[in-house]
Amino acid sequence: FTVVENFENWKKQTFIGKSFGQGWWFICTDSLQGGGSRASAGVDSENLFVSGDSAKSGKSLHVSFDIDEETPGHYGVIGFTIGDDFDKAEMFAFYDLRKATAISFDARGSGKISLQIAKRSDKGEREYHESYFVTLTEKWEHFTFTADDFDTELIAVNAINILVIDDTEIYLDNIRFDGISPSMWPSLGMRF
Repeated sequence: FTVVENFENWKKQTFIGKSFGQGWWFICTDSLQGGGSRASAGVDSENLFVSGDSAKSGKSLHVSFDIDEETPGHYGVIGFTIGDDFDKAEMFAFYDLRKATAISFDARGSGKISLQIAKRSDKGEREYHESYFVTLTEKWEHFTFTADDFDTELIAVNAINILVIDDTEIYLDNIRFDGISPSMWPSLGMRF
């Protein structure tokens, strides 16, 4: 497997970013489109991490979303790109994740979350595909999503997101791609 992030050596880039110079973290809400939802922290915030008893082990990411349900299409997202910017072709922007047996992570908190992928469609446009929602509890749980949990193949993937549509508090740790070793990444990159 490939550890995407355990948050012990946070540099705002994923494993891919640290290794190949691309792939970065982001937090956003519908406020980017004029909505009223907000996140408690951004990727530059000193308050983004917890440690000690609040963390799974070492450090864990912590963010709360205050979702404005009056906003049409309301949402909040914590996510990361695994490739370069979607609209640029200077480096690999997309990755073929069909060899991944699962995308897994540890999480706790309150509210419901869904795993979302952003990928390139056959027409070159951005598509979003979500898994089912799971309910967080105060106890750490290990969540595993397989390709069967999405309505599409995991090919030409650009970003992986934790999606929320209601008020949610998330503690997140130990994100990984099962079935893909670090040495496989150079052969999985795609350009169009």
